[in-house]
Amino acid sequence: MNVLIVDDEQMAIDDLKRVLGKVIPDACLASADNIETAFKVFRERDWDVVFMDINMPGMTGIELVRNWSGYDPYVNFIMVTAYPQYALEAFEVYASGYILKPAMEEDVRKALDHLRNTGRKKEEEFYIRCFGNFEVYYKKEPVKFGRRQSKEMLAYLMDRMGASATSGEICGILWGDTGGDVKHQQNYLTKITGDLRKSLENIGKSDILAWSRNSYAVRFEDVPSDLRSAFEGDKQIIERYNGEYMNQYSWAEDRVPLLNDKFLLDNN
Repeated sequence: MNVLIVDDEQMAIDDLKRVLGKVIPDACLASADNIETAFKVFRERDWDVVFMDINMPGMTGIELVRNWSGYDPYVNFIMVTAYPQYALEAFEVYASGYILKPAMEEDVRKALDHLRNTGRKKEEEFYIRCFGNFEVYYKKEPVKFGRRQSKEMLAYLMDRMGASATSGEICGILWGDTGGDVKHQQNYLTKITGDLRKSLENIGKSDILAWSRNSYAVRFEDVPSDLRSAFEGDKQIIERYNGEYMNQYSWAEDRVPLLNDKFLLDNN
């Protein structure tokens, strides 16, 4: 088991390491005492459990969990704090457990016995996150697009879940009903689609796109994503849906009621 401890107090890290040495003596332990180091260490391997201090300078542990869940939806976060009033916030981000400082052996053992995510799936090099902000990852790093509209076009095609879209529909999404020059928009769309293809070619994933002269689509069933996994019934992913979907795109709001009905009601 790979276990990461994130806490700005070295004494707290040492205490928790001592307890974990008794509870899971064969575990691979690592620690970080500041936000910058924590981000670096978190991306270096697949962590089964992260013990997260809530009161971190610069960014709270709750904020870190929200950020990191998008990188790895299968890691278990156990919140650690001296203040019991943060328990509700911890469970709102679907933490696996909540431990009060100083960490006691019995509490740590109980938290590890009731992990939310009990089995890590085979790591996907390429992964698209639709819940929360839309993001595309390759080897846990965000994919860079030459044009912001290229990323938005991919987001729209993911939203259609395999259904094709015409160039006119995509122009309407990217620029809205602005009454602009249609020919100019179509010409610019050619540049956007070229950039999208190039960005995906750079990571060897251009084959997820399917298009003809005036039809664009994504091969949804071939794309590892939280959206696909949720519709396939992955309970771990469904539990992480909190009503947020492609937050940076206003057109995505139309999809939220459907997702809420399907996933939030299923959770209740």
